Amino acid sequence: MIMPFSDTILKNLSWKLLSLGLATSIWLTIHFTIQRTPKPTQNPASTSSSLTLRLPIAVMAAATDARVFKVTPSAVDVTIRGESSAVENVKASDIQVYIDVVDVVDARSLEKNVQVHIPDGINLVKVAPTEVTVEPLLSVDSSNHPKKD
Repeated sequence: MIMPFSDTILKNLSWKLLSLGLATSIWLTIHFTIQRTPKPTQNPASTSSSLTLRLPIAVMAAATDARVFKVTPSAVDVTIRGESSAVENVKASDIQVYIDVVDVVDARSLEKNVQVHIPDGINLVKVAPTEVTVEPLLSVDSSNHPKKD
């Protein structure tokens, strides 16, 4: 049996109106949230550029630690990105690449994460490789004379 059109509209009218109200409120919430989200301004004079530098890895150890470490590889590729004017002014000496061996007590060979410190206004995009092998070469005995391991 086919219901008349008016019965189709009026049957469960309260549920239909509630559904319509909820759908409208969800749509409005999403719509106004998207509108309030700040959009990046495109300044034609300001463009982004990137730069890749091959930089040596420094070893950060405690001041009292006289050990010498071999780092393999000894340099990493660091890719940065930022506004063209900021990237053009970056020098290799502005970027510090290091590994932290302060917590290394006694190890023959271990993997350490490469740490990178970059100037403000510049974004770090990539470091390759992200880990390096560290081997202690010299240790110091109790009389403060270096000895070969």
